[in-house]
Amino acid sequence: MKLTNLVASILLVLLASCSKQETTLLKFDRSLAIVVNPAEGDGVPVSGATAATFLAAKTWVLFEQFNNYSSGTPSVVFKYNRSSNSTVANLQSRLNFTQSGTSSQTGTYTVKNAAGTTVVDQGTWSLTTTSGLHVVSMISTSIANLKHTFDLQVVDSYNLTVYDEVSNSYSVFYSSTNVPGNNSTSTTAAMLTAGGWKYKNYYENYLTVPCTLAYRENRISPVTALPASSSKFGFYYRFAADGTYTQITYTTTSVYTYGVWTLTDNNTKLHLQNTTVPSTPEVIYNIALLTDQTPRRFEFSDASNGNLYSEMINNSGIY
Repeated sequence: MKLTNLVASILLVLLASCSKQETTLLKFDRSLAIVVNPAEGDGVPVSGATAATFLAAKTWVLFEQFNNYSSGTPSVVFKYNRSSNSTVANLQSRLNFTQSGTSSQTGTYTVKNAAGTTVVDQGTWSLTTTSGLHVVSMISTSIANLKHTFDLQVVDSYNLTVYDEVSNSYSVFYSSTNVPGNNSTSTTAAMLTAGGWKYKNYYENYLTVPCTLAYRENRISPVTALPASSSKFGFYYRFAADGTYTQITYTTTSVYTYGVWTLTDNNTKLHLQNTTVPSTPEVIYNIALLTDQTPRRFEFSDASNGNLYSEMINNSGIY
């Protein structure tokens, strides 16, 4: 039985599978190996020693996983707190790396269940750098013939991302202390108006299995069938404290459209009315997640169609 990603391997452990496990090669979809920045996909390369330190500094929790990622239309295997996840990814494992010494690029690893109470796999790991890429090898000491080799794409204080070339799947892990959740202390209006927002993910058929990833920022292969409103992905959105909002183009930072926003239903619904074209119907979104913890995220569904679901990320430098 061939393992195609780490999540699948852990599931097999829990099912007490005795099948022989083969080596899986995990490769990332960008040449920039390591970035240090709260925003996914931006930053600067770091040394292997620094990469190893980042890797070992956190407990990593699965946040999102997509299949068929680089071709066709990706499907969503798992998304944190989504009710319609697949059985495999519901495992939501926790991964820890321990260094054998300060700045060491070797050590041990453990994989625990979602609650963090039971070790389901453990072994040794090492990090080497080849042609600018940091390559991590993990060899299990508790499961015979189980080995993983993968290139680090993004690892920083907040997230770890993995592209599995064999299964064409893409996974995002967050540190356990930075998993986006409804534990913010700021008001909804204060979080909404803090900086600018841009689309990270856009889903169709969100409430069903499989769910479709219709758009993801920086994805290599363009999605072949974007929704009719796909033009909105090329803009930053900024909400002002005076109740107005603007759409701002990525490249020129010029205002494309503007309007007014309001919150209703105990701050669970966001209403947008385009005043550039007053005849445009009001749009209403159900707020699913809005957080002031780093990295800040804003997630919402279309009030008229819950299967259309959006994720935005925040950058206070967006104007």
